[in-house]
Amino acid sequence: MYQFDQKRLFVVGADGISLYDKDKRELKKMTADDSPLMAEFLSYPAIFSSFFQPSPGCFVILKSQSDSLVYIDLIKKRKVVSRLPFAELGKEFHYRSKLFLIDDTTFYITGHFSGFYKMRFIPNQEP
Repeated sequence: MYQFDQKRLFVVGADGISLYDKDKRELKKMTADDSPLMAEFLSYPAIFSSFFQPSPGCFVILKSQSDSLVYIDLIKKRKVVSRLPFAELGKEFHYRSKLFLIDDTTFYITGHFSGFYKMRFIPNQEP
């Protein structure tokens, strides 16, 4: 469960992605209308992705069947896709992987089986 925005929580479950409205105490399936930036991940769990949250409203998403890491900032409405040096991320990162925020721009992510990787995100740089 992750902080999606001020009012809602982002819930990743076996039946897909849902949003929980804290004020209404209501859980509903997430749709593309809820966040166009997150629309490509709504096929979860059929197409598996690993979700991490370095801060509220921001997500680091690893697309398991590709070589792409996606950074999404819902507050700034920004999406950055980065290619990583792995043919298929699901073989290196999975449910055991954890993301650690070191400072505003530096993250460490642990591998599924062993090791860790350093990532830098430069927020003011244009893609």
